Amino acid sequence: MSVSKSWHQLISSPHFVKTHLKLNGNHRVVFPGSEKYKFCSLPHLFNEEQLTQELLHIDPPTLSSFFVGSANGLIFICNHEREMCIWNPTISKSMKLLNSPWGTSFNTKYGFGYDDSHDDYKALFIDHYHAFNNGEVYNVRIVVTIYSLRNDSWKTLHDQLQGIFLINHSGKFVNRMLYWIASTGIDDDDARNIISFDVANETWGSLEIPIRGEDHLISNWE
Repeated sequence: MSVSKSWHQLISSPHFVKTHLKLNGNHRVVFPGSEKYKFCSLPHLFNEEQLTQELLHIDPPTLSSFFVGSANGLIFICNHEREMCIWNPTISKSMKLLNSPWGTSFNTKYGFGYDDSHDDYKALFIDHYHAFNNGEVYNVRIVVTIYSLRNDSWKTLHDQLQGIFLINHSGKFVNRMLYWIASTGIDDDDARNIISFDVANETWGSLEIPIRGEDHLISNWE
């Protein structure tokens, strides 16, 4: 990046980045923390002696940040002041996001993934809002907010995932899909099904978890 302007321009091109991702076999594992992050190459993860020697410490660009997700070496992090950024720890570069419209709810779930069909990175914030009356929960609303890096913009979706309550805070990204374990009640931690989000098409799907060996069908909704 600093040796030559022409080299910098070359390695910054989208074509170079995509080709590098396809050919690069040096995968790294990141261990998130509240103040510092640690990372190492994948082979060293299975060798305790090498892991101790190769485990490196890196400082995130924001203090007290928490891990939302990662894709193609980019990490999406937030802090409790709602400052969000996409961070490339390999080159120590980060980009702060626009202020988001998502608010403070009693239960927020997160996700971050890559849409290869549109060459776009997207972040999801799924907020659960509710009211109390004599200790009973009612009027539950679920609001989904999606950030697009390509457009550098947010959009908010209502009336989605009604009656579905995600259990794990951060969705797992695999092959352009984000996955959460879900239940059917706010205080229910028993896994009922797996909820998926297609990062490219922005559609939701549900796969029921087999119970006692019984087969269940896959259903989809938008």
